[in-house]
Amino acid sequence: MIFLIFPSYFPEPENIFVNEGMNNLNIESSLPSCNDDHTIYTGILNDEDNRSLSTWIQGPISIMILTLGLIGNIHSIKVVFKSTINTSTTISLIALALWDVVLLIISFFHHNLYTFILWLDEYSNNEDIFQNWVFGKLQFNPFLAACILNGLLACAHMASTWMLIYVTAQRFFAVSRPLSFISHDSMLLKKKRRTSYVKSSIVKIRIPCLLSVISAIISLPCSFEYYVGECLNSTGYVNKVVKSSSLIENRNYIIFYRSMLLPILQSFGPITIISILTYKTIASLKIMMHRRALILLQQGRNSIFFSDKDKTKSLQLISALLLGKFVLLRCFPTFLEIVKLIHGQKFILTDVADLLTILNSATNCFVFVVIKAVFETRRLKKARERQREMVVNTAVQMLQISRFIASDKSLLLDCDHEDVQTTSTNLT
Repeated sequence: MIFLIFPSYFPEPENIFVNEGMNNLNIESSLPSCNDDHTIYTGILNDEDNRSLSTWIQGPISIMILTLGLIGNIHSIKVVFKSTINTSTTISLIALALWDVVLLIISFFHHNLYTFILWLDEYSNNEDIFQNWVFGKLQFNPFLAACILNGLLACAHMASTWMLIYVTAQRFFAVSRPLSFISHDSMLLKKKRRTSYVKSSIVKIRIPCLLSVISAIISLPCSFEYYVGECLNSTGYVNKVVKSSSLIENRNYIIFYRSMLLPILQSFGPITIISILTYKTIASLKIMMHRRALILLQQGRNSIFFSDKDKTKSLQLISALLLGKFVLLRCFPTFLEIVKLIHGQKFILTDVADLLTILNSATNCFVFVVIKAVFETRRLKKARERQREMVVNTAVQMLQISRFIASDKSLLLDCDHEDVQTTSTNLT
């Protein structure tokens, strides 16, 4: 993940990040100028509109999405805990929500907090009051935070993506092989009596943990792409800035790791797997529901038939929403990152890519839990309405039959004649 830290935004260095012990002339003479080309950023374009747009995107807009995403993921965890769904599915959904929460929090401290502080000072007509308080009194170093969190942010991106694949795969097995999926979970519950609680918990979380470890190993090189360096500004003070390491300047590293391996593992590979699983899930559900519909129609259970039809439609809508969301909010930012690597630093592209990635993590569990619950509530409401209509129609038919019987005198006479004959026979 590329940083969004712009040294040109910082206030005068006498307020923050000044190391008075480094003002020795011999040491200062060896420090490079902050305007040299080897520093990682030369600032946003001189166009004030681009600078203002970048501040708005990375500041208040991103903070609002982060806040809503944190609330939504925490709410999803509570809902999943209270639900009665399959235990493995519960664990995978909770793991997905937790990694999304981690990603949103890291993104906040990685670059959004810094830009939001700049936005507050710019639009509150205060003379760097927020920057002096956060960077001065609280001694928050955004440069150091960004360098430390860069690898963890890449790990959170990859882990969240593969947790989404794991949840999608579980949905596929639950639809295509429901008996084996349920029996596997029940088998784990039976073994729970014979084994300890810790061992049974490890069995259930082994795949999420394995995916997390693999994501951490693959994204480890991202932790060594940048480091905090020192330079002299125009006033002679020492400034701390983010510099690129020799790793990120290596051409092979950019081509094979940044431009090929990470996009394949974070975007293009996952979208291929998710697309195949989504197609297979919908196809298996259609086949299963078609066979079930034939049985239900033969038995005259029309209400259950229409309920299954609504369930199929809901699953198709949720699958299409997840697939479209991943393409727009995860693959498109990766494409923007590749364009940026090829054509150099394009800060607006970086801002848009980061915003879409945050929005993707903020809405993953929202789709799985909240929107799915909305569709399920709507389906149950329709089923109840059909049940009421069926009861009303049955009552109307019974009323019509009773009226017909009451209006037909011959039926009543025949009935009375039969009763008389039966009574006389019994007496005899």
